[in-house]
Amino acid sequence: MQNRESARIAVAPPSPVSMRRLESDELSTVVVGHDFSPHGEDALWFASNIARGNPSATLHVVHVVLPPVGVVGVLGAPVATNYPMGEALESARVELERICASMSGMRQGRVVSHIRSGDPAREVVALASELHAELIVVGTHGRTGLGRVLFGSLAQTISKQARCSVLIAHGAMLGDSAE
Repeated sequence: MQNRESARIAVAPPSPVSMRRLESDELSTVVVGHDFSPHGEDALWFASNIARGNPSATLHVVHVVLPPVGVVGVLGAPVATNYPMGEALESARVELERICASMSGMRQGRVVSHIRSGDPAREVVALASELHAELIVVGTHGRTGLGRVLFGSLAQTISKQARCSVLIAHGAMLGDSAE
């Protein structure tokens, strides 16, 4: 994250038309997917800088907790797990509120945290739809090849399902190595 200044220089400046859109009051609701990784921090950094043009904009930072994967027992019958979902949700809530509180001092607009459970792509898109967001910002782990086949691309799925614009913040752009 030390190369943020150089990232600003390396990125081509937006067109005057794009800047008018980004700085207008139309961009008032931005949803940011955050997975507590450096890629989530990249997404939050980009969203904050985009929303800086509109002090009344609200950043809605969402973290999705994956439910436990069912264990299959004898004859394929599901087996109850003792996974403490309540603890996982509470832990995520505390961490996300800490992140949002640190952002509140850095920008004029509001920062709101959201904790969801389920499929991350579906939940991020659903929140954006519920809030009538104009933009979703997510990070990417930059997986290619077999990693992408096995784990999929959350950012790509969100960009296909969302009804609003999606910005995919790639860590390599900031000098970070993709994982």
